[in-house]
Amino acid sequence: MFMLLLLSPMFAFPNNYFISSKGSDNNDGLSPQYPWQTIQKLNREFSTIKFGDTIFFKRGETFYGSVIIKKSGVHHHPIVFTAYGDGSDPVITGFTTVTGWERKNGNVWEATAPGVKTNLNIVTLDGLPQRIGRYPNADAPDGGYMRYEDYNGSTIITDKELDESVNWTGAEVVIRKNHWTAERCRVTKQEGKNISFIYANAGINPLAVPVLYQATKGNGYFFQKDTRTLDGQGEWFFDSTNGKLQMVLDNAKHIIKAGTIDTLVNTGKMSFISFSHLSFEGANISAIYNKDGNDISVKHCSFNNIGAKAIHFWNTGNVLIEYVNTNYVLSNAIQVRTTKKDNAIVKNCVVKNTAPFVGMGSFFDDRDYKGISVMMRSNVVIENNVVDSVGSSGIQFQGNDVLVQHNLVNHYCRLLDDGAGIYTFVEFGKDNAGENFTNRVIKNNIILNGVGAPEGSTKIYKAEGIYMDGR
Repeated sequence: MFMLLLLSPMFAFPNNYFISSKGSDNNDGLSPQYPWQTIQKLNREFSTIKFGDTIFFKRGETFYGSVIIKKSGVHHHPIVFTAYGDGSDPVITGFTTVTGWERKNGNVWEATAPGVKTNLNIVTLDGLPQRIGRYPNADAPDGGYMRYEDYNGSTIITDKELDESVNWTGAEVVIRKNHWTAERCRVTKQEGKNISFIYANAGINPLAVPVLYQATKGNGYFFQKDTRTLDGQGEWFFDSTNGKLQMVLDNAKHIIKAGTIDTLVNTGKMSFISFSHLSFEGANISAIYNKDGNDISVKHCSFNNIGAKAIHFWNTGNVLIEYVNTNYVLSNAIQVRTTKKDNAIVKNCVVKNTAPFVGMGSFFDDRDYKGISVMMRSNVVIENNVVDSVGSSGIQFQGNDVLVQHNLVNHYCRLLDDGAGIYTFVEFGKDNAGENFTNRVIKNNIILNGVGAPEGSTKIYKAEGIYMDGR
């Protein structure tokens, strides 16, 4: 009987697979001496991978592409993605270097950008992310906002001071409807002082129907994603009609990269997946994404220059995120969101420079621009994390049985002013028959330097250390 169990496929010994940029996709990938070469090969061979297997990427090397995970592991036998060899952690990248720059006019240069799509949201100049061109600029008076005096239904704003000589049809308009959102919309028509728009959903959020807010008259707005906005060093615009990236540059000697992959690791609804000792960069939407799975762990990984969300889990239970570093993530660094599942731990992470540009986060989610955002039905631990420089709240949580302790939050609410260093609200309780949350402990946290940015709002509304909102 024992021998039969050993020979059964259910009890087959796990395999190790190796990937190196110096390998070959003609190899079997089963040893460091004969590794596969590309992520594309990994995706093609996923049918042979089973629970308990480990996929090793070579340290010190960079791999371009999107890993598509098509199988789940099982309890105590996850499918593991990690590193081997010596040197820095292997990099999974969505970046393509853009070359062949030619002067278009003045300081605006352009180059053909193969592989770039219309939802491009991450462009770097010498390693640092740049904002899409906007008008007015962020350093203009009133925080770079114009003001609308009227808001008609949900599709028209009216600005009596708008210059009618410029028609912004086709551009994006970023509207500060309230203190906690900055909605990205597309201008469908401009008639005189009236701007008609629709919501420009680029797929960052899996919400089928966005939760849209009524606007407060007198709040701010600005235009972006239009070639006419380009007037500051590093500002960019992608001309999708001609497939060219435009950018304001002092010369063409810079290294410019654009994100050409939306999601670097798409786990779909799979479960029992583990990631460790990997680095991710250059995703337009998500670095690691899961929807409807369970038992996902991310440990000792780094995320740099991500266009929207680094770790993006939607209706995922039993989540462990620890010893993760993020730097320059343009929407949410870490987001775990569900009202139906339990158990999330986020600890010992360093989250820096999250949501540095208003208008480049998500499109309609009031939980964006956060450093760490965790919503679970119950059992949340957020501890020993450092969150420094974030567009809205440093840490946001919802659910029962929550422990938030020993975290350091510094420089929060830099763009949106209804937030806090540590923030929650009771509206989520309505999903639990209106009951109040229970057993939530917030203790021994250090919260410094809330900004409470007034951009686009009528006043500084909140920028407190710890806030329990009752709206």
